[in-house]
Amino acid sequence: MRIIHIIPNLKRGGAERICIDICNELQNQGHDVLLILFSEENEYNELTNQLNIRVIPSSFTPSILRSNTAEIEELEKVVAVFKPDIIHSHLYEADLVAYQLKVKNVKFFSHIHSNRKELQANYKTENLKQKLIFTFEKRLYKSLLKQKKVYQIAISQNCFDFVTKDLKSPKNKVTLLPNCIDFNLFKSPQKSIANLSEITLIAVGRFDENKDQRFLIDVLRNLTPNFKLIFLGQGVLQEKVKNYVTKNELQNQVIFKGMVQNPQNELKSANIFVHAAKKEAFGIALIEAMATGLPVISTNGGGNKDIVINNENGFMIESRTPKEFAEKVIQLTSSQEDYERISKNCIDFASKHDVKRYVKTLLSLYNNSLI
Repeated sequence: MRIIHIIPNLKRGGAERICIDICNELQNQGHDVLLILFSEENEYNELTNQLNIRVIPSSFTPSILRSNTAEIEELEKVVAVFKPDIIHSHLYEADLVAYQLKVKNVKFFSHIHSNRKELQANYKTENLKQKLIFTFEKRLYKSLLKQKKVYQIAISQNCFDFVTKDLKSPKNKVTLLPNCIDFNLFKSPQKSIANLSEITLIAVGRFDENKDQRFLIDVLRNLTPNFKLIFLGQGVLQEKVKNYVTKNELQNQVIFKGMVQNPQNELKSANIFVHAAKKEAFGIALIEAMATGLPVISTNGGGNKDIVINNENGFMIESRTPKEFAEKVIQLTSSQEDYERISKNCIDFASKHDVKRYVKTLLSLYNNSLI
């Protein structure tokens, strides 16, 4: 099968990571895969060196005055030469560009990685101009979905509800397919906290308002000095978080490691994965952490409630209360037996999200669309 995947860039993120994993596995299984980017940004060089990647600057700018502009000439030429059976787009920008392509005998798939605010049915805004623009964009997007007869893949129940209710996509065109990981890359033996004098918490993600790393600093303030916290990632709020650490005199307990090429190695050496995102469409980092045997403690971001099962593979904190979060950390580390049971459950749970199993299902969807 000849398959094109389109995504704007390969900055570090859940959508980008799963797109890469899917393309690699499809290629490993003998399919002809082309990955198209709109810019050269690639923070996953270590995972993409075997992929057929083309950088083709492309764009589609919708206009409320019906003067939409599309820059897709080079993209159309590449698609025409490749002659795909499937065009699979990731993220809103790629969707809009892909749906401008005039190609025959091709089926379109869209990966719904989040509930984009301008497409939500009940998104509230007092700005009349913004409200008009959002209404227009939603109508345009829904029209394009219908014209291209797009098959949509929702990464969580939260996203599935968004697509079927807010976008009103027919359920026979939408598939709930939770994200996957390269399980063998992250797989580790069951963990234990026996004879540990120090407990390491680890968090992965961009430093921004949504990931809310400051919340995790407040959690640490409610724990004893034998707890350490490692942050992986970068972002616009990193310096503010560092200043907050200094303000609370926690420099000896918090380590900022920035972007690392092999995060699985850091995860394998930690004891608990902590996550404080306010909104999360799925939470692929949680599955990766579980694969290494790390119990997960997370706030409820929406989509990640499909992942964390209380007292089975971790704990989900419903209220954004650092003290309550810290109490779960203490509870988890107070019983070696419970910790080891949860660690084993995490590995078992993550194994069900392996990319090989995922791609088998995805190929069935592709093949059924071509019948």
